[in-house]
Amino acid sequence: MTVLGAARLNDDAIWLDEWWSIYHAGGAHYGPVSIAETWSRVANEDPWNAPGYYTLLKGWGALVGWTAYADRALSLLFGVLAAAMAYRMGRDVGNSHVVGLGTAVALGGSAFFIYYLHELRAYTLYAFLVTFTMWAYWRVVYRGGSWRAQFGLFFGVAAMLYTHYFSALLATALGLYHLLFVIRIWDMRTLRTRGFSPLSIRPLILMAAGGALFLPWVGVLIDGLRRGSNAAVRQEPISEALTMLWTLAYAFSSAFIPLLLIIFAAALISLITAKPPREPRELESNSAQTSRLYSPFLHKRSDGEQGVGGIGVNSTIFAWFIALTVLILALALNAYMSVNAHARHFIVLLPPLALLAGIGIQELARHRISPAIILTLWLATAVWNSFTDFNDVLFGEENQRYFRIYLPWNVMADELRADVQEGDIIAFSVPEDSQAVSGAFEYYMRPLNVPIAIVEWWTNDETQVSEFQSVASSYTQNAMRLWLGQETDQPSGEWLTQFREVIDPNFVSCNTSIELNGLRAELYAQVPQCCHAPQTEADRPLYTFGTSVALTFAQPELNGDSLRVLLAWLGGDTLPPYQYSVALHITPVSEAAQSAPLAQVDYGMPLDDFACRAADIPLTDLPAGNYELRVIVYDWQTNERLTTQTGDSGILETFVVGN
Repeated sequence: MTVLGAARLNDDAIWLDEWWSIYHAGGAHYGPVSIAETWSRVANEDPWNAPGYYTLLKGWGALVGWTAYADRALSLLFGVLAAAMAYRMGRDVGNSHVVGLGTAVALGGSAFFIYYLHELRAYTLYAFLVTFTMWAYWRVVYRGGSWRAQFGLFFGVAAMLYTHYFSALLATALGLYHLLFVIRIWDMRTLRTRGFSPLSIRPLILMAAGGALFLPWVGVLIDGLRRGSNAAVRQEPISEALTMLWTLAYAFSSAFIPLLLIIFAAALISLITAKPPREPRELESNSAQTSRLYSPFLHKRSDGEQGVGGIGVNSTIFAWFIALTVLILALALNAYMSVNAHARHFIVLLPPLALLAGIGIQELARHRISPAIILTLWLATAVWNSFTDFNDVLFGEENQRYFRIYLPWNVMADELRADVQEGDIIAFSVPEDSQAVSGAFEYYMRPLNVPIAIVEWWTNDETQVSEFQSVASSYTQNAMRLWLGQETDQPSGEWLTQFREVIDPNFVSCNTSIELNGLRAELYAQVPQCCHAPQTEADRPLYTFGTSVALTFAQPELNGDSLRVLLAWLGGDTLPPYQYSVALHITPVSEAAQSAPLAQVDYGMPLDDFACRAADIPLTDLPAGNYELRVIVYDWQTNERLTTQTGDSGILETFVVGN
């Protein structure tokens, strides 16, 4: 489980929901922000989600950094902890290592759950907290109720509510189970003899106290309900009950539904054939009395452990009741609000189902079917489907088209990073549902430190062509080079056509492109000489400064009252960074090169191996006469110049001002 999860931490780019996680936590270039600001972002922009995971991610990112790889490791951590917690829950509930191992493997060995080990979302934390809360409840009710278990139950309810709203389904199921099978409100004789004693209602009080901590956030939840379900807005909800059940079975079993049915059938047999409980005896010690009061279905085994025949009827009732109640509540909620749009919304059901699977595997073992065979089949299926399109089926074709989680924005950014330079700009066209990929695009492209845009950002339903072209012209006018990209699986949209009309008069194609799965980026430049470094001897440098820096191209051009000078530099990365500058001097032809210039402009030597830079030199204060344009490379701290083959400067142009 750990290997499969770790291997995928940087396997694909983040998608829309993962971007929201980083944004809410104030990670990368979206922060830093305070915890209060994180909660405010969630409340105002994403009230369909609880803030607990984002708060935890905020602290995690402060420790490990804000790369997708490092942040996804938090999901892997809690996924592994969820499997470990599942073993403890199954071991305690079923009084059997087989039940514990079966529960852990059923949860952690699901290809569906393994997928979320690398998802920058709350789902593995959610599964851990659901499992932990079930375990804490069982310890409080049936194992003596130590103060640690009681605090765990209180904390678990509060933590899981602040992690995912649907965890309220589990809290409700636990409360109903306690009323029906622990207090037994349907048994008037038991109520008359025991009543609602402080010991019997303590678990309810603990869960209610944990739920009370969620009250400050209830207003945000209500606002989210009022504004409509985020999932229902983005996706087609799984509205039919049978579709929900099939989706859940497909996801949980890694598409091995027949094996799942066999295991659940065995768990049902375990419920039917479980030995009947004996009534508890009156005990003298408070701890024993507490245990008996909370354990009306248990009696002593010869070895001193509770239960009989490995699994008592209370254990199977608990597993079946929690699983079925949560499922029924989820179906009812979905019928009323249509909120479930993907199998990941069912994760609250995975720990109860895993517990049922563990009980079923134990029952099969009683019928001489080796647990090793069942667990091996389950794990083999999970491993196999971790390398197939199993999860793509769960997303569905429609959702794939919307989210495009397969687009390799991370790889595209890495490819561009190798060639992008200061003075470049990046523009991509995403004609369909650009909002679904904007977050991932921006997250990966922003660190390139050049202007970035999706051209559809500049448009809406009322945008006129002239307005768009004006914005596009403003965006591209100062760029030396342009990387223009698009989705290869999508037809070219109207705005890409308009954008090309804007750049065609000012840019030439470099006949260079980056081709990836679903993405393509093409390079354009103002002049062909700025596309790439010279490759042949025919492209000799105009001047060589020092031993390694070469000026390969120069293009002075009058631009109104200024002289625009475009220069191409080779080998700037061989100089100490930020130590050398380029100076463009205008001096009279008759004066020496060391004379004070009448006009000049300076900029830092490019740090790239090859780069083009443009500079504008104002000419308004020059008197009439003949002038030279000289280029100089110098150490700005000492003013020491790098020499060329003709001296300490190179002449680029001679021109006349005035008559």
